[in-house]
Amino acid sequence: MSLAKHLVIAAVTTLPVPARERFREEWLADLAGAQELRLSPWNVVGGAVKTLITIDRTDPRLTGITRAHLAANRVCLAAAYLGIATLLGLGSWLWGGYGSLLGATGQRGIELLALLFAMLGLFACLGALVASFDADRRRTARVLTFGSPAILAAVITLSVMPLFWLLSLPVVVAITIVAASGRPGHPRTTPGSTLRRLAISVPFTLITLTLVSAGTLDIFVWNPQARLPGLSLDEIYASMAEAGETPLVGFVFVWAIAWGAAAITLPVLAGLTRLASFLTPRRIAVAGLLLVGTAASCHALAGFNMGMSLADTFATRLGDSASSGLIIAVAGQAALIFALLLGLVPRRHISDSGTLAT
Repeated sequence: MSLAKHLVIAAVTTLPVPARERFREEWLADLAGAQELRLSPWNVVGGAVKTLITIDRTDPRLTGITRAHLAANRVCLAAAYLGIATLLGLGSWLWGGYGSLLGATGQRGIELLALLFAMLGLFACLGALVASFDADRRRTARVLTFGSPAILAAVITLSVMPLFWLLSLPVVVAITIVAASGRPGHPRTTPGSTLRRLAISVPFTLITLTLVSAGTLDIFVWNPQARLPGLSLDEIYASMAEAGETPLVGFVFVWAIAWGAAAITLPVLAGLTRLASFLTPRRIAVAGLLLVGTAASCHALAGFNMGMSLADTFATRLGDSASSGLIIAVAGQAALIFALLLGLVPRRHISDSGTLAT
């Protein structure tokens, strides 16, 4: 395959999905015709590049959906990207960061990845604004001119002020829940059979219960032993009691009971026929991922008092010394990221006219 053909095929992948096949056939036919007429194929490549630059990517005839629908899709995509950036930013700031597992290089890589997703999310917001306009090039140019510096300023703010990651997390989770309940313009997801809904929900229940059990052992057993390897568990607790630093176990029990109950509730709700039209398989999967992710994320809060008692008694650092706590935290972040992707990223579907849309 010639270089020109590779470039044309690569150019096609940057177009909206409904238009790709038409332009692919057209440009490849032009390449074949140029070869038969002994003309330079680079004229075709140049024309393809010019089309990519000048084409109106919000045109409903090109996307197969209305501009309002396209703008809504880009807003959801922006929320997903910014949510992922938020989670990665929190992970770089809380519980010792990723350096404990990945080293300094891995920590820096995660921070750069968070910055990349923040930029993608903010540019998706800008794309939503552009999609809401008509084909007025001057108006779009003004948005790009004034929007780009605003995007850069927002990215810098998010990268140097970790508190913004923490403040935005509840908003991200709320948006995910709302989006998982369906968006205007998207076809309704079929409820599925009761057996299918249970088959989707039960694994999340088992994962959450396993996480709660492992998290409880991490707080009371694994982390104290890892932090003080020269002492037995009985000696550790005896020293804390003698120093008046006996940990408040209620925090851990409240965390374990609350999330254990939530885990058991999920398949119960999924099995109710009256909720079948609302708790579709996709929504159950998003709810399950949010369940696992938030339970794991709250594990550090549940063990905070225990960590303080250990630190005050033995003059040790805060944070997890056992790898189990770090693994739980990272697993929780991964679950929340998948929840954002499943709940917010627009799905491709067939529009009423039979056109593939996103």
